[in-house]
Amino acid sequence: MLACGCALALIAVAAPSTASANGAPSYPEAVVLVSGFNTASPFSTPAPECVGKQGEGWDTSGGIPPALRAAGMDVFTAPVANAGKSAPPSCPAAGAPLPNPKTMVINSNGDIDLNGAALARFLGFLGEKYGVTDVHLVGHSDGGLWIRSALTRNGAYAGISVSSLTTLGTPHTGSFVADLTVALNGGTCNFKNPTEEAICDAMSIAIGVVVNKLGRLATKQLTSSFLTTWNPKQSIGSCPVSGIAGDHVGFSLPLGSLDYYTPSDGLVGEASALAEAATDLGGHPIPAPGIPDFREAGVYDVVHGTAVKFLGKQNLLNTQAISDKVVETILPGGADCNVASAPAREAEAAATEVTRLRVPLYRLIAADRHGRLAAPGDQDFAVSKPGIAIRCGLRRLQTIPIAGDRRLRLHPPEGCDQPLRARGKGDRPARALLLRAHPRRDGLVRVEGDRARIRIRGKQPRRFTAKAQVGGKWKTLKLDRRGRTTLPDSGGELTLRLSVPRAGKGRGADRGHVSLAR
Repeated sequence: MLACGCALALIAVAAPSTASANGAPSYPEAVVLVSGFNTASPFSTPAPECVGKQGEGWDTSGGIPPALRAAGMDVFTAPVANAGKSAPPSCPAAGAPLPNPKTMVINSNGDIDLNGAALARFLGFLGEKYGVTDVHLVGHSDGGLWIRSALTRNGAYAGISVSSLTTLGTPHTGSFVADLTVALNGGTCNFKNPTEEAICDAMSIAIGVVVNKLGRLATKQLTSSFLTTWNPKQSIGSCPVSGIAGDHVGFSLPLGSLDYYTPSDGLVGEASALAEAATDLGGHPIPAPGIPDFREAGVYDVVHGTAVKFLGKQNLLNTQAISDKVVETILPGGADCNVASAPAREAEAAATEVTRLRVPLYRLIAADRHGRLAAPGDQDFAVSKPGIAIRCGLRRLQTIPIAGDRRLRLHPPEGCDQPLRARGKGDRPARALLLRAHPRRDGLVRVEGDRARIRIRGKQPRRFTAKAQVGGKWKTLKLDRRGRTTLPDSGGELTLRLSVPRAGKGRGADRGHVSLAR
């Protein structure tokens, strides 16, 4: 999931190991840990020499691997690479088989379904080389999504039974931080004002650097719009799924209870981690992911992972109570999570599913030379670099890292009804942006198969444009009088951009982005 120090665990309930056909130890029931978005983990086995070598996210006091071993379980970690690099050095027993580095390594900044396919092949490798026949999956953050994708591709691990799934901080319906990051990266400023233009340019460059580092595709695939269209294509049969959430980070919103946003673990809201239906800031529904046997396994006062440790020391991977709960959620002899293979199911879902998505239209407003920003609306957020305080009167607003990256911070307005002030060292004026949603209009996209209807709701503009990103380039969509169009073929993900020009030359446009699973 986001720059989060996230992880997924594939758990094997230990039985006395025997030798597999190739001479390696055999673990009929086993556990696999897989780290998540923007992380790196080695392939490791239950061999004694691998204790403490599962990777940075797992090797923690009070962590999950020690609790699993204490319960008599065997633990593997899946190989995960970060930002185009190789996975860390493996730790198998001497002479033991290694997974294929080209087909079984997860790219923690990559495509969700390619990662699911790599994980599925890795499970097949464990069955073939290490004699694994029964597993329980435990996913932290994006790991839970990769597992669900892998389960739709069970032909890659024929002969292995998956009995249960436990997720920790998995954004089943999306991450509000990813939603806002995508909005920021596509926003435009009012270039009538030279000071605002200079500030906006500097901040926009920083936002682009963060998104490029995290992975543009991976970030877009963590938005609520993408997962709203991705979830119906997944199926895990009657698999019992236990979900754990963190709620250490909280801020007030003027519209009441919006637990897709708050409380959260700093990156994933409670409702998303618990696979619950919710609403966005505009009151539009965010549907539940449709997991038939989902079970809440607890909400804890922790943050997501090490990437947001400045928000709190205890996280989902280093808290003993959570590690003990993970052990409890593993269900020997549980329902079979293996289901029919994905292609037919995906084709049926694509042909019959009708999805309606709301698209907020945002603009970027830069602070003036005195560090002043306009009073925020209900859907607005301030953005700054670290070390900048955003104040509402005498009150300092909460700070949240953008997608877990420390270089930029989000500041929820928390009901502020007066102009904001950006302050740096010595209380001097500082650079900041306000991500402002249009208060009287937004976009609506209705998708059915390869057809879509796109329109603007609320105050009607004279004109607007809709574009699709294909092959890295923006292609203008031809809309009929009712806003209907045929969507281009783009592989696994398609991004649409709606632009409504502002009145006056050089004032930019209000823009909204929506990502679709195709």
